[in-house]
Amino acid sequence: MNLHWMALSLVLIAALGLLWGRHGESTGVFYVAIFAALILIMARGYYWNIFGQGEGFWTLNRMSAVAALLVVLSMCRKAGEGQALHDRQRRQEPD
Repeated sequence: MNLHWMALSLVLIAALGLLWGRHGESTGVFYVAIFAALILIMARGYYWNIFGQGEGFWTLNRMSAVAALLVVLSMCRKAGEGQALHDRQRRQEPD
């Protein structure tokens, strides 16, 4: 089981999601980094093995790993957008 690679990928995706949410204008760099992490999981097999050994490319282990990464990405992106909005509002308030 390559759980440490999956955890590292989740941390990478979470950090990228936060950065993407806070600085949404540089989306090209984030798309490249996100696709690189997804390719690591899909092509290299650095994912968990919680559903047993499947056959073929579209196994439940791979699909659940990608789904987990996309959920973490969207949650962290929303959190980053919320932080950026809060920072903008705080800067606009008079002291």
